[in-house]
Amino acid sequence: MLVSVLIYPKNYMNKRLIYLLIASLVPLCCTGQSYKFSFETGIGFYKMNALRTMQKRMLFQYNSLPVRAIDQFPGYLTQSLALVSLLDSKSHFGINATHFTTGGRNSVRDYSGEYRLDMLVNAIQLGIELDHCFSLSDRFDFIMKLRGGKVYSNLKVTESLNIYNVVNDDNSDKYKQSNFFFEPKIGFSYHITKILSTDIGLGYDRCFLNEDNNLIDWTGLRTHIGVSLSI
Repeated sequence: MLVSVLIYPKNYMNKRLIYLLIASLVPLCCTGQSYKFSFETGIGFYKMNALRTMQKRMLFQYNSLPVRAIDQFPGYLTQSLALVSLLDSKSHFGINATHFTTGGRNSVRDYSGEYRLDMLVNAIQLGIELDHCFSLSDRFDFIMKLRGGKVYSNLKVTESLNIYNVVNDDNSDKYKQSNFFFEPKIGFSYHITKILSTDIGLGYDRCFLNEDNNLIDWTGLRTHIGVSLSI
């Protein structure tokens, strides 16, 4: 009833990408080269045009109720991990993983009951990363990064109608989707010590949709602040 137009794609996890990530990780750990582990958190802003349109249409499925859109897929926290190997004195190559989440909600409530529609979306983004540092001083660097890979998304739609002492109806649907992505980033890094640094930056994540996987679109700006440990 809720999202009958959705299609559940098979083979959700792309085995080829997993093999690629493992193949990228092995030389990082086995060659004896120095490498860097990074953690970033920030805010992601997401396009989500198809989901916003679906949410607006579902405002009117109960014409007798003054349903309102409370949340419409706002920007929200992201978390990212990266493990990269030193290619030369200023360049690194490795792997990364990022988590996204956002959601939409339609709701109305009064003394007689409550109607609520929740559309919760989250994703894991896996890929490879290449970055290069340009020294500005002994402690400050300007950084350019390129990331690319695949993003695996989950959507859960839950609809509930509760008319006190009369009706209590709940429905839930799930949908999965996978797409390729590309993300250029720029930022600044400050070296606290020889092995510890912190950085701040801005990027733009492009999610490549296709005819079969076009409902969830994570395309948008990314901000981040992070910390890195070099070994």
